[in-house]
Amino acid sequence: VSRNILTRALGLEPNVTIDYDYLKINTGDRFLLCSDGLYDMLSDNELASLLGRTHDVEGIALDMLELANARRSKDNVSVIVIAGL
Repeated sequence: VSRNILTRALGLEPNVTIDYDYLKINTGDRFLLCSDGLYDMLSDNELASLLGRTHDVEGIALDMLELANARRSKDNVSVIVIAGL
């Protein structure tokens, strides 16, 4: 799990340069797209542990959301978990 900073955003400028890459996605791979309202409230180890659970990605996302809310995140919390099939 790596934390990143916002370097570009939609809506700030009329044009946005898009970075992209191709990568192989294997069965069991998980990707987390989230706002800082989530990653400011959960540690890297907690995020990795939750992503490693065997239940469905919707359940993982809900668990992350509930934990962030239980810790009284003062920011909005957005979570998307994607699994390779």
